[in-house]
Amino acid sequence: MAGIEKLVTNGLQVAQSAIQKSGGVLSAATKPIEAGSEKLTNALDGLAASNSALIKKSSIPELVDETIELLNGCTKKPLNQDLSNLSPKNMVLVHMTDFYPQDGKILCSRSFGITPDGLSKPRTSVHFTVNNISPELFGDPSWADKKFGIIMPSDRIFQQSNNAKLLGGVPDDFMLSGDVKIPSGSFIVKHNPDIPQGKLKVTNLVNSDGITIIETSNENMNETIPAIIKKLGFSTIETDSYNAAKTKNWQEFLNKHGLNLCFHQSSPWGRAEGLIDWIAALGAQKNSWQYSVNEKMYQGLMQFNLPDKYFAKNGNGYNFDYQTCFLDMIEQIKQEFPKEKISYDIDKLSKIIRESKNPSIAMDKIKSSLKLTSLMAYDDLLQTESQFTFMQILDKFILTSTEQGKKALLNKLCINQF
Repeated sequence: MAGIEKLVTNGLQVAQSAIQKSGGVLSAATKPIEAGSEKLTNALDGLAASNSALIKKSSIPELVDETIELLNGCTKKPLNQDLSNLSPKNMVLVHMTDFYPQDGKILCSRSFGITPDGLSKPRTSVHFTVNNISPELFGDPSWADKKFGIIMPSDRIFQQSNNAKLLGGVPDDFMLSGDVKIPSGSFIVKHNPDIPQGKLKVTNLVNSDGITIIETSNENMNETIPAIIKKLGFSTIETDSYNAAKTKNWQEFLNKHGLNLCFHQSSPWGRAEGLIDWIAALGAQKNSWQYSVNEKMYQGLMQFNLPDKYFAKNGNGYNFDYQTCFLDMIEQIKQEFPKEKISYDIDKLSKIIRESKNPSIAMDKIKSSLKLTSLMAYDDLLQTESQFTFMQILDKFILTSTEQGKKALLNKLCINQF
């Protein structure tokens, strides 16, 4: 429309100039006015033709049989189960969510759900599964209950991000940093009870950079997502099944692209995200930087070579010092991960922890100074059987930060077998 307005303005200017040159004689000005009018008519005709082309280009929703092997325009891109031929071209990233992407983006927790008082979540990582829906692991709720499944071609992600957003991970938890723009050639899968049984409704969205919506009457995403992946020409892999060969090939793929083999909980960005929750949990429960452990627990912890300064003798047991431990952990995070990639001022967090008498005071300062709140709801932090019990915090944070703890985690992927 800006182009048409410019033509109209130019036409009026031409007409005004012609009238002035003709001494106000209207007949002498008609020819340039007619010329301007013709240009305007041609522009409007061009706009109509372009609109028509856009309508033709956008796909009228199409119903196809669920039994179809490949969707229109898709070709097979096989992937071996041991990942020996893995490349961005035969790899898709799957993200399950209850929220439809806004402005063509998957938003990280830091961008989404800011509280009325301006507080946001510390998490900036966005999580995907390679060539399948995420399995139900570590007590997480089933991803099959999510409303939308977003399937993205990895080659577009690798090109689009130029590795700036790529972090790494494992096949069932591959991580990108920050809000993720959904690339062209992606598919959004959703349940629609109005779709006839045995059919898929395929719609290419207008002005969406090549994003396609696939709707199905099957509400079980555990069945739908793998089936759609195959209809797009990709292979599905068993994401929660590991062996030495598969893990070796995965690690070689990550190394080739400068990425990290890690679990989220042991990664530097995972620990940076988790620190806020752990401080909030300590404040919600006993509100002390000290935690009492008995002799048996102390002996068990010492196998991980935790520094003696974390423990102080207390009668028949020991006090574990979270404050000192967290301060050390921040320094480790800074060594392993560029500070500019952390979503908040981690040096300021270190100062807050150091100067706060207890976790509650620290959490108040985190809210007022860093404008951050915990990922978990307060009621969940209060639950004594929640994931924030002492041993769980150790497992998710401290032990996975030691070399022995990291090795124990990677042994789950059979790293020690080659």
